[in-house]
Amino acid sequence: VSARPIPYLLPRFIMGSSQSKRKSKSHFQRQNDVEGEGKISDGKTNPESLLTEQLKDDNDNLLHGIKTLVSEFKQQNKELDKLKVDNANFRREFKELRAKIALLEQKKTATVPDREIRMKLEDEIQKLRATNDKLKSENANTISELEEKLKRKEGKGTGKSISELTTSQELQMKTIKDLEDKLKGAKEERARLSKINDSLKAESQSRLESIKDLREGLKKAEESSANEAKNGAVPDQYRLDEKEKQSIMNALSKGDLMTKYPNGSSISGKKRKMVKIDARNCVLTYQDVTGEGKVKGSPSKIYLPKVSGLMVGKVSEAFDRSVARLAAGSRCFSLQVKTRTYDFEADNNAMLQRWIMGLVSVLKEQRTQPISVTDARDPTGVVNFKIE
Repeated sequence: VSARPIPYLLPRFIMGSSQSKRKSKSHFQRQNDVEGEGKISDGKTNPESLLTEQLKDDNDNLLHGIKTLVSEFKQQNKELDKLKVDNANFRREFKELRAKIALLEQKKTATVPDREIRMKLEDEIQKLRATNDKLKSENANTISELEEKLKRKEGKGTGKSISELTTSQELQMKTIKDLEDKLKGAKEERARLSKINDSLKAESQSRLESIKDLREGLKKAEESSANEAKNGAVPDQYRLDEKEKQSIMNALSKGDLMTKYPNGSSISGKKRKMVKIDARNCVLTYQDVTGEGKVKGSPSKIYLPKVSGLMVGKVSEAFDRSVARLAAGSRCFSLQVKTRTYDFEADNNAMLQRWIMGLVSVLKEQRTQPISVTDARDPTGVVNFKIE
């Protein structure tokens, strides 16, 4: 806020005797040129002019103080943004680690004991993200308020009275106090966030060590599975304990809706089927369904003891036909018998995993010949083994 002396607003009794009241404006100006600005004809100092100049200096100092505080606050905000960038980089590192762990899980689904670790890491990252978003919102609101107040202060006119200048000075003092309080709160929030970040880094280091141990364990398990596969044993990821086996077989006996693809020279298209396993009678059945998903007609049967191969993925020739062009390889499987294959596509990966685990278990118990298993869901790591 700036202020300048305005001669025509000064009380007339300060400008001299009654004779000086009748003087022309040009004479008054000539008198000021001779005697100096801020003085009247009798040589005395004008008190209102001095007070106005003093208030002008005070207001300039206050404006400079406000600008300095805003600059400091913006600097603190930059440091907070830098801290957020560090946190973002840290979260990105965790995301990469989770992606690597997910790849290991896909290869060794039955030997991944790190779910609790990943869940805790994700919770910590969510908390940190919420804290950063809250701090960013508070800082943006504070900066907006400060800039708006500063704009109003700088945009005020210069022809204000002494009372208005005094009120403006009080408002500026209050604004400075508010700025100091908010800056103090921002510093405290920054210290709290820094403390959280340090704690998270320490805990993450511990998690990284645990992940390293987990990788070593997975590597040993893979080596063990490879050795077992060479000897004709079922790898660990395809084995079930009794409780898991009972649960899966109950689900397969109830059946799932799948898509069945034609085999060989058949001209029929793909069809929706209700597929079930009758473990007691050693058969897999598939049956037509209506548009509402209800079964109709008599079921077709595949006698499991006659199955010589289980292929997971788009391995059989049936999936090379145009009708199966859009089939998802990660959800397909085929049963090989002597003269043909039976080819199905599950509706989701969880359904396929349930059927593969159940089929391996049933075929192992009911086999009358060696059964070759090929799992090509992951083209970079095809699994081959025999059930003998």
